[in-house]
Amino acid sequence: MPVSAEFRVDRVPYWMLRQAWPQAVRHLQRGAAVSQTSLLQIVAGLEAETVDLWLVTDRTRSTVCGAFVTDINREGDGYRFIGVSALGGSDVRSWFDAFTDRLVQFASKHRCSSVRAVGRKGWGRIAKQWRVVGSMSGQFIYEVEAAP
Repeated sequence: MPVSAEFRVDRVPYWMLRQAWPQAVRHLQRGAAVSQTSLLQIVAGLEAETVDLWLVTDRTRSTVCGAFVTDINREGDGYRFIGVSALGGSDVRSWFDAFTDRLVQFASKHRCSSVRAVGRKGWGRIAKQWRVVGSMSGQFIYEVEAAP
């Protein structure tokens, strides 16, 4: 997977959540509205260690420019995928490819077949590797395949 020279996409270790939360919360608030996830649900998932918090960092400015939450999902037939929720940030277009590359890598490492996220119709303009696989409450469900 190519690594972005400009952006880092990192999972926050559970022991660092308190330090990372202030940097993440404003981005998560924007994304939570689209994915229909509340901040209370996110906090509960983080406390139970059932979801992971991620930060997108602009390396040139050393600032957090995005955040999102993931969880591993298993369907009845054994299909596994990484679910992304509350994806939010500034200038998402500039780091979306780095986000995609990192999540595909993470999905493969965890034996998941794909990554799925709920987004607006406009995502199609920046999510070139993703395809629409459904809809939910007026939003689209996007998916990108993970490498085996």
